[in-house]
Amino acid sequence: VLGIISEYDELTGLLNFRGFMEHIKRICQTGNGQKGYMIYGDLDHLKEINDTWGHSEGNFALRSVASILKGCLRSNDILGRVGGDEFIMMLECEEEDFGTIFRERVKTACNRFNEKSGKPFLVEISLGIAEFRPKPDTDTQEIIALADKDLYEAKKHRRKSVRRPES
Repeated sequence: VLGIISEYDELTGLLNFRGFMEHIKRICQTGNGQKGYMIYGDLDHLKEINDTWGHSEGNFALRSVASILKGCLRSNDILGRVGGDEFIMMLECEEEDFGTIFRERVKTACNRFNEKSGKPFLVEISLGIAEFRPKPDTDTQEIIALADKDLYEAKKHRRKSVRRPES
């Protein structure tokens, strides 16, 4: 039981950073030469949601992001929540232009969610993506840093506010 507790995030049920890193280590050890993607995601404007509508709505938004991302991944892909509003994913895929395809998939899923949520705020996710080939000597921290750097660039293009536009 302790192993399960120490590898999972209580709020979302996803892997925590420790659990995520354990899974990544195993994938790199058995590296099959397939292309991998480390994806760093961030719930946009969590502070504004918490400050304006309260922490229970912030928690709702975090659980919603977990659900949206899960719906955009395959069952063998790895997904974790590694910080307050930060999520990390790792998957193997040979699809051409996968990064663009995945960003679009997540954006579409967020739009669909927001159409139905009835909330006064939007749930949107910025993504940073780093491509690599998992192998035993992979420096996973370096790959995560590259995905985080790409996320920083993506955040420059997010909305100024998370408030739902008046219609």
